Amino acid sequence: MGTKMIFDPNIERTRLDGKRQDESAFGYLNISNRSEAAAVRRFLESCIDRYPPDHRPELLQRLRESDVQFASATFELFLHACFLQSGWTVEIHPEVPNGNGKRPDFRIHTDSGDAFYVEATLARELSDAELAADRRKNEVLRAIDDMPSANFLLDIDVEGSPRTNVPRKNLRHQIRRWLQSMDVNVVEQQIRDERPREELRYEHDGWTIIFKAIPRKHPGRPSGRTIGMRGLGIRSVNIVDTVKASAKSKATRYGDIDLPLVVAINIEEGFADVTQERDALFGHLEFWIPRDPSLGEHRIVRRPDGVWYGPRGPQCTRLSCVWLFRRFDPWHFVARGSNLLYLNPWALLPIPHSALRFPLALVEADHLVEHEGETFGDLFDLHADWPTEASDADGTA
Repeated sequence: MGTKMIFDPNIERTRLDGKRQDESAFGYLNISNRSEAAAVRRFLESCIDRYPPDHRPELLQRLRESDVQFASATFELFLHACFLQSGWTVEIHPEVPNGNGKRPDFRIHTDSGDAFYVEATLARELSDAELAADRRKNEVLRAIDDMPSANFLLDIDVEGSPRTNVPRKNLRHQIRRWLQSMDVNVVEQQIRDERPREELRYEHDGWTIIFKAIPRKHPGRPSGRTIGMRGLGIRSVNIVDTVKASAKSKATRYGDIDLPLVVAINIEEGFADVTQERDALFGHLEFWIPRDPSLGEHRIVRRPDGVWYGPRGPQCTRLSCVWLFRRFDPWHFVARGSNLLYLNPWALLPIPHSALRFPLALVEADHLVEHEGETFGDLFDLHADWPTEASDADGTA
């Protein structure tokens, strides 16, 4: 039954290309015929097969609902599998004895008999408005990517975001006329000579797209997609506020609890800096220079603006640990392996030692020290390049 739980068992899978701009994460994984996609499907099916049957329908619905829900549901499904694979017992949405009616995602019992709660959440860098703008951009890029072009691929750079829907038909017409006006041989010579190439610039309500043409390897024989290169644009990345909001909201959700609480946060921003994680939890670094020399020498200190330390000292002490994942997804959790369990030095209920299986960071002699732990590849017995097939990864295929 497990192999039919998440993905459609009776569809013909022929897609060997990558995920399209406006395609859902579940939709692409469901239809792709790439060997990597098949490996990810098998892994997720094995995870859902170990999930308690009474709780599967809600999770399965979320997996198909939207990209945000897919990310949230796969994260919870993965954590559940990690705990089981560790030999621990997992309760789904357990009652908390204080009677406040709120239920965390999991209650874990380790093989040593210790117990703790886990709550999983996402730290989203983009607001709902920004996600909507991204959807509008992706719809346009999909329409361009599907446009037949016999002689050229497109190199695209984008700036800003559209505040309203883009007239795709009009844009495609402009691109088509522009490409028809160019000569393949001339553009090829410009590229070889490293001379500036003609650009098509399109603007719409806060969004700018700049197009350059790239001659196809075999002009006159259109095949596949039209977008050959795409710039991601430039924007600042700061996850401090999103991590703080995610951690603080969960720290106070359950009131006085009877067991340590771990909040697992999947940071969906791909370019997050580890220093921002620490700023969020312990406060921003600043250079302190005393006005009175008798107060000591200048030094680097942390501002009282973190999750665990504020203007009045330690806070959120019910939150025993924050387990930070950097852009977890079911395709790359082995290759990236970027997760770290931060221990709260002021926790009312410290996390038991038997739960410290994975990479962690804790305060030792006023310094934050990282310690290695078991990798997800080792936990699930997956090779370092999974989901690429082992024969492909080592070059023997």
